[in-house]
Amino acid sequence: MFLMLAAAIGLAIGLVVGALGAGGGMLFIPVLVYLLHFSPHEAAAASLIIVGLTALVSLVPHARSGNVQWRKGLLFGVFSAAGSVAGSKVNALTPGNYLMLLFALLAAAVAIAMARRGLTARRQYHDKIRKILQEDAAEVFAQNASTGADASPEASAQVAADKVQPQSPLFKWVLAALVTGFLTGFFGVGGGFAVVPALVILLHLNMRQAAATSLFIMVISCVSSLLARIGTPLNIDLVVVTVFALTSMVGGALGPILTRQVREYRLTLGFACLLAGVAIVTGAAQIPSW
Repeated sequence: MFLMLAAAIGLAIGLVVGALGAGGGMLFIPVLVYLLHFSPHEAAAASLIIVGLTALVSLVPHARSGNVQWRKGLLFGVFSAAGSVAGSKVNALTPGNYLMLLFALLAAAVAIAMARRGLTARRQYHDKIRKILQEDAAEVFAQNASTGADASPEASAQVAADKVQPQSPLFKWVLAALVTGFLTGFFGVGGGFAVVPALVILLHLNMRQAAATSLFIMVISCVSSLLARIGTPLNIDLVVVTVFALTSMVGGALGPILTRQVREYRLTLGFACLLAGVAIVTGAAQIPSW
């Protein structure tokens, strides 16, 4: 019965990782700590194994759809790995209760930022739809037809949005990668909770590209964070980790398929709601210890 529950939770979280390119570690950490009574440091290490494998499987359908920005993702991932090693060292020196409280505060901050981004994107999306239909519909639709792209208003709005996205300088990628990598190593999660907002807010990728590319970066970050933990005394239940990992990988493979037709601003708002819920639950659980 216990393993069936673990399998169900793993499948559900895998769907989230596959759909949003993030969120697995943010959910696995509270589950492992509060339901399965792992220590925060043990939960961090176990979560990295699960999220890393799930991200690897989830990456496949995103790669086939062409949403993964490989060159940028590799560049981001290399610097993120350097930051994650430093974060892992600091994690080992931080008391568990402080670690969970900081985890809740960060989740809340990112949830607010992503909610604002999602609401803005929703407004801009509808504005672009109206503009395309009223002024530029014929030109955009003709261009889409010549390239074989989807000629729907939604696709046309995304084309128009992509044309005006500014190009970010290299130093922004490096800075964002180092910071998010440090957070990955410190909190022991895959990093999607920090990478996706960085790719969207700082580096101007659309949500679908950010979700896909973050999976590639998460694999790199998880491997580097686990390597940095070699030699640290941890007692991890490998049976639970295996069940979570296998079912989460199944969910990760299904997530991109099930959400392929979902509009990007809805993914952004869904990600914000997910993080807000994690922040509330984790923060409330820490109140009795203070």
